[in-house]
Amino acid sequence: MYYSEGKLAVTTAIIDVSVDLSEYNEEVSSTKFYMVSNSSVVKTNGLLTEHGANHGGLCLGYFYTGAKRPSDFFILLTPDESGKCSVDELVTALSWCGENGIQLISMSLGTRQHNDACKLFSVIESLSQKGVIILASASNDRKLTYPACFKNTIGICVDNTGNLPQATFSYQENIFDGIELIVSRHTAMGAFIGSNSVATAYFAGTLTHILQKKVNVGEWLRRHSAHFPLGNTFSYCNDNIQYRYEDNDSVI
Repeated sequence: MYYSEGKLAVTTAIIDVSVDLSEYNEEVSSTKFYMVSNSSVVKTNGLLTEHGANHGGLCLGYFYTGAKRPSDFFILLTPDESGKCSVDELVTALSWCGENGIQLISMSLGTRQHNDACKLFSVIESLSQKGVIILASASNDRKLTYPACFKNTIGICVDNTGNLPQATFSYQENIFDGIELIVSRHTAMGAFIGSNSVATAYFAGTLTHILQKKVNVGEWLRRHSAHFPLGNTFSYCNDNIQYRYEDNDSVI
């Protein structure tokens, strides 16, 4: 599971939906910015800035906090008026990562629509077979989330109980919703992690240091996991799985 070849330079990509880079300097100093346009991934002319829409910017910043370096790539998906994006665009971005030697993908997004899982499964499977490590956020309302719940991704959520010590994580192996990692609310430097999105970006950054060694990432996660009894922390019901049967565009 998630075997790392121990390369000195791990090539990373963040996929996200919006970015305001006015607050970021060294965090994006060497990041290459791309976007999905007309079913292709194209390089942008200059930095992508949408003031007031800073989800992607926060993820870039928290990735830097964990990695102590910028992400190599940032791929922007195009949101509609409600902030949702086409799953087809996400598939395009993921396929591009597989074709361009990306070794670690962080995406603080996904879909709760069960029918969209089929569109994502094949590309995620292909990336996994190439040894690409994919970290994906759970939804903040704890509904089942794709691709975070896939077995060949590392699903991540933040510890909302406050029980995990600073800069620790708990690895929940074979948990039924596929969200294996619970990340502490506080980074090693004490920064607050307030959502699953930034928890994913931060942990992706910290994982870049581990991937520079020849390790089985699953075994490494087990060895370094803090004890975290789930108890009744999370609850689910059938309503958490959403089904959609219309033929209109899939959105995330």
